[in-house]
Amino acid sequence: LHTKARARLEALSEYIRSTLVKLEKAVRDDDLDALRSMMELFKQIRERESGIDMEIVPIMEMYQMLEHNLPSGFMEKSEIDKKTVLRSVWRKLVATAAKRTEELSAKQHLYKKRLQKDRQLLKKEVAKLRDDWITTGPGVPGVDPEKALDRLRFAKDKLAQCTRKYDMARNGEELFALPFTEYPELQQTKKDI
Repeated sequence: LHTKARARLEALSEYIRSTLVKLEKAVRDDDLDALRSMMELFKQIRERESGIDMEIVPIMEMYQMLEHNLPSGFMEKSEIDKKTVLRSVWRKLVATAAKRTEELSAKQHLYKKRLQKDRQLLKKEVAKLRDDWITTGPGVPGVDPEKALDRLRFAKDKLAQCTRKYDMARNGEELFALPFTEYPELQQTKKDI
């Protein structure tokens, strides 16, 4: 029973500790990916909060039984400390999450503005990629094979960059519940390459 109680206590304490560390990470104004991760973390905390008593109460009941039936000194000091502060560190975690939510909500307009700017830039980059593919790509008549291979590698690199930016923009659109922007030229170039 002691092993089981200690394992559950350690697991919950470690979850709280690691989550607090994640909550303390700064989210730059231009990092939509970090913002999305933080929002996902808030969601996990809210979901776990509804059933936290179902995790803490059994741990405390196991320790009560152990304390009642075993002589004092069966627990190490660190274990006693973790058990004693378990509820308070959970409350600290929830309070920290609420504080971070407020901070990020206040900056929401900056993230949204950045997303809109990134979407406009992506449209231009995709149009340039498509134009370059058609006018100076490896399939242009008269290009020697070695130069065509270099052009293909370059086009693949540019396509990979545009695809990463597209994925980030798509995640941002989802995060802010914006309509998804389609980039047919990107899809066509992907097929061509």
